[in-house]
Amino acid sequence: DSDVYDALVQDGLATELDIDKAWDGLNFGLVRQQFARADEPLGHAVAGATPIGPDVGFGPARFNASEQVKAIHAALEKLDDEAFKRNLENSTGVALYAFALGQNSDGEVEELCGELHRLREFYSEATQRDRVVLSVLS
Repeated sequence: DSDVYDALVQDGLATELDIDKAWDGLNFGLVRQQFARADEPLGHAVAGATPIGPDVGFGPARFNASEQVKAIHAALEKLDDEAFKRNLENSTGVALYAFALGQNSDGEVEELCGELHRLREFYSEATQRDRVVLSVLS
């Protein structure tokens, strides 16, 4: 329910990270697979772990418990920008992101690195506040 969600954000009980159309390219840079939910912390960073509720676009919303959030945060901190960029070089991930934006692939790697930084900050804050994360891909 969007009213409940809006109230949680307004009261400071939830934080939103909208990565818009970057989710598939960002996920590819993390796990080197398209739309993958690998059984490793980085595979749950974008797409989430435990499914909850009905299909909302690209499957159901997915939930990361606070312990999973901490593991994801630790894994994101270990992944440096150069390794992320290597995962994206000549990859399907950049092409998918460029296609989603309706552009060519010039500059998308840097844009995806910017999204990686935002994702790191988001998980850092969630870890510090002992929060859970709900991922919705639509």
